[in-house]
Amino acid sequence: MSYTSAITTAIQNPRLRLLNALRTNSKPVMTFLGLPSFRTAQIVAQTGVDVTEEARAVVSHAKFPPQGLRGQGSAFPAIAYGVDMPAYMKTANETLITCVQIESKAGVENVDAICAVPGVG
Repeated sequence: MSYTSAITTAIQNPRLRLLNALRTNSKPVMTFLGLPSFRTAQIVAQTGVDVTEEARAVVSHAKFPPQGLRGQGSAFPAIAYGVDMPAYMKTANETLITCVQIESKAGVENVDAICAVPGVG
């Protein structure tokens, strides 16, 4: 099964500054959000990733079903922007940027495989 990602999504929004910068190969300024937002790209960052299995786990826990295992504790983000939960979750999955940070020799040795994990980027 194939899913859209932050890079391949058809969603166009001038407020998605990081996503738009990535699409134009610009150097983006990283923006970390305290609350999920329907209007801006969400970023999940994980440090200390050494192998592909860890990268897959990060992606799995960052995405809502059916792409991942992320839970939705509150309907507030959807309600705040006037959308239903399925629309919020779909948009969140499509605009989420998952970053992994490699901090060890093992991670450097596996960098190509880690970067090839679908959803990392």
